[in-house]
Amino acid sequence: MAILPTSETSLLLSSQDIDWQGIRLEYHHKPQGEDSSLALKQWHLLCIETTQRSCGARKWMDHQFQKRPIIHGDVFLLPEQVQFRECFEGAIDYILLYLKADWVASVAQDVIDPARIEILPHFPQPDPFIYQTGLLLKSAIETQSRLNQLYGESLALALAAHLLQHYAGEKTSQKLLQPLVQPASKLSEAIEYIRSHCDQNLSLSELANQAQMSLHYFARSFKQTVGISPHQYLIRCRIERAKALLRQNELSIGEIAQCTGFTDQSHLSRHFK
Repeated sequence: MAILPTSETSLLLSSQDIDWQGIRLEYHHKPQGEDSSLALKQWHLLCIETTQRSCGARKWMDHQFQKRPIIHGDVFLLPEQVQFRECFEGAIDYILLYLKADWVASVAQDVIDPARIEILPHFPQPDPFIYQTGLLLKSAIETQSRLNQLYGESLALALAAHLLQHYAGEKTSQKLLQPLVQPASKLSEAIEYIRSHCDQNLSLSELANQAQMSLHYFARSFKQTVGISPHQYLIRCRIERAKALLRQNELSIGEIAQCTGFTDQSHLSRHFK
């Protein structure tokens, strides 16, 4: 998915081939002199500055102007439909996180009317949570040959909730709605689904559908009930199945890793410890 008008040599890494719900990641290196100008439709954009060297930059966003050096770890937020232009004085590196606008709004539907909130533009500023989440998603793409969909979507869900809490136009304490009460049996169905499909690359939306809950309400209810996140529970189920297969002493460790959903023997060993 190419949203930014960039040169072919700019894009170094992408999640284009990964079916993460509501989020895409790109990692870019831009040489000196390549400026940016864009306005996105249906997507919010987070840009995480990863340039280590000092570099001056000028930015225009939502009829406002800022001139300041690019600082490693800074994050700027460009909501959908907002005009943006940037000029910089040297080569830069950055992570782009595209968040589907209607998906972000759906995360809020259990606690606030999505029609009453608006994600606001923000010039570069430190945000350790967004910075670390971006690095974790980038690392997931770089280090895993078979990516864990549930892991990526769990990070994306936390990121969307963070935006709604800190960058929305209306505080989430206003116009609160009562969360829907879901029968415990529905959550049990999702738990059983994880146990019986732990060797598969499960998605958060797939599990939420099993429980007939929204993404945000499912993730929150799951952790409150089970004590750990759905991704952590999936790993635990895989480890328990691996233990049972090891006791049978019929398959090699590498074969056990493959049939329990781990990428390889090293991936299994790391979580087994």
